[in-house]
Amino acid sequence: MQIEQEPNINNIQATRRSNFLGKIFEYIFYFQCVFTIVLTSFFAIRGIFSNDDHHFHPVMWYPPSLTAIGVSAITAFLLQSLTSRNPFKAMKAIFWFMSPIATILLGSLIISVGNGAGFGTGILVVISGIVISLNGCRVIPRLAYAIDVLSHSLDHTPPKKNCIIFLAILASVFYSCFLVAGIGGIATTRTRIDEFVFVPVILLCQFWTMQVIKNVILVTVSRVNYKRFKNSTEFDTFVALRETLRDSMGSICMGSISVPVFAAIYGFAQTMKLLDVCCANCCFGFASKLVSYGNRWGFVHVGEHRKGIVRASMDTLELLKGSQLEKVIGSDLNATLCFLCGVAGGSISGIAGGAWALAVHKSYVIQISLYAFLIGYYMGRIAMAWLHASVMAYYVAFAENPRSIVFLNSPIPGQIEDIRRLENASSSSRSQIREEFRQQIRDQIEELVRTDDCNARRELNL
Repeated sequence: MQIEQEPNINNIQATRRSNFLGKIFEYIFYFQCVFTIVLTSFFAIRGIFSNDDHHFHPVMWYPPSLTAIGVSAITAFLLQSLTSRNPFKAMKAIFWFMSPIATILLGSLIISVGNGAGFGTGILVVISGIVISLNGCRVIPRLAYAIDVLSHSLDHTPPKKNCIIFLAILASVFYSCFLVAGIGGIATTRTRIDEFVFVPVILLCQFWTMQVIKNVILVTVSRVNYKRFKNSTEFDTFVALRETLRDSMGSICMGSISVPVFAAIYGFAQTMKLLDVCCANCCFGFASKLVSYGNRWGFVHVGEHRKGIVRASMDTLELLKGSQLEKVIGSDLNATLCFLCGVAGGSISGIAGGAWALAVHKSYVIQISLYAFLIGYYMGRIAMAWLHASVMAYYVAFAENPRSIVFLNSPIPGQIEDIRRLENASSSSRSQIREEFRQQIRDQIEELVRTDDCNARRELNL
């Protein structure tokens, strides 16, 4: 009996440590919010009342920047609305058209500035657009499954979710306008300490704050949908939001830093392993360990069980591995969809701000385009957070109770079986299995195109 209690005691102690760290991160987050307000206010006032017209022209800086922010908010709201109403058309448009084309156009706009910095930056952006386009072709065999999972996840849309998205985007708009005013003020003097210290500090504060806003939506909506998938119970969205802001802000603030940083390290280690670089296996093992301490799946248990982000990440990852969902999740495209929506929104915003800047003051094009891209990207991720939360809650609830009646027609068991068949097949028969699998994908995509109906999408079964 004593042996059985030890893990529980360890779990409680680990949760308390994680909650304590979360509280520290929460206080640091609030401090950086106040610090950012004071800093940007100082620079904005200095920029507006500065007499040095040689370096900074407020009339030529603020209208393009503020327009780009408005465009980013509208684009973000439209993208999430399109995806929730018609997942098939949305995925096709975002993977194959909007994201790559908008990115290439943004790069071409930056190249048109005509200087070395513009040419180098623009070429990198254009190459990124081409890579996104090639990736859209590569993921075609996984498209039908991703659409099917997203359709099942959105069977029950959280009530009042549009209000939460609107409030989050509105807060992001005001915050972004504030930061743009501060960065514009920094351009007044263009001293080294301003450009190489204060601008990066402001951008890092923006990254953390936008991540927190996104993850508040993620935790709130995942909790509402998790209860529906797990217990078929309704839960008020605003009550979930209020309790998230009251009880889980520490874990959200901590996870908003650790999760993207650990994911970036893991992606870098994966690239090293693919390239067979020296010490790649050691780096990959270290990165995998980091991801177990902080991953996006942990936010589901942060909302539902009020765990710290570290304990929640470890528990959910172990749960998904135990249910043989690790490779299924790796084949899912919904996280990539949310990322590309952010890229598309950022590129469109960058084009809107950069085109205006090109018409009035060419030297502002690169700055305004890149700042607008970042803002548009964050807005897109915030708007798509509720869809991502729905998919995450669907997977975690399935892992805990795959035999529930809610998952009677779920595409996940079929995907698990297909992956298992491919792994167990001999090398001679794998090509035949892959060809059969591709033919199934083609048939299902043709069926989606023909019907273009939500009921047909839900009946897809890989």
